[in-house]
Amino acid sequence: MLPRYAPGMSLPFFGDLDADEAQAFGNLVWTTVALEGLVNRVCRILLGTEWQEGQVVGRNITRAQVVAVARNDYAGHRADLWLSEAQPKLYLRNQVLHSTLAAHMGPEDFGKVSFYSLHNIRWDPKSKTEIETHTKFTLENMAAIQAEVESVIEGFGMVDLLLAS
Repeated sequence: MLPRYAPGMSLPFFGDLDADEAQAFGNLVWTTVALEGLVNRVCRILLGTEWQEGQVVGRNITRAQVVAVARNDYAGHRADLWLSEAQPKLYLRNQVLHSTLAAHMGPEDFGKVSFYSLHNIRWDPKSKTEIETHTKFTLENMAAIQAEVESVIEGFGMVDLLLAS
């Protein structure tokens, strides 16, 4: 069991992040997890009995978009657009959830951390290469990623309502 966080406490698995940074990261994780749940909901509605539990979410999105376009109605069009907006945000989700917190040390103060980043390597099937990303771990960067993900989440309600009707 992981120790509970208390203000001023140093988290060995989180480095020396302060309380604001730890909270920003927690909020970001929560938001990105919520996005995947909403994407899965839209895919389940569109795919019905063709939904495959445990399937990589990107594959379900691709299959759901085919169904959405085939509906040839406004709800299908909106669902296709929303899934197109959501898919790249899932890369941001993966960049956050499947990353390693990397400590960067400058040559001037050997052994002292100058900044942290989220280090992630993902496979790109189109280019058949690994893509490596480093996102500097700052409150501003975490807020920017969260705002991008939240902008897609805001459109979910309309899509859900249209598909339900």
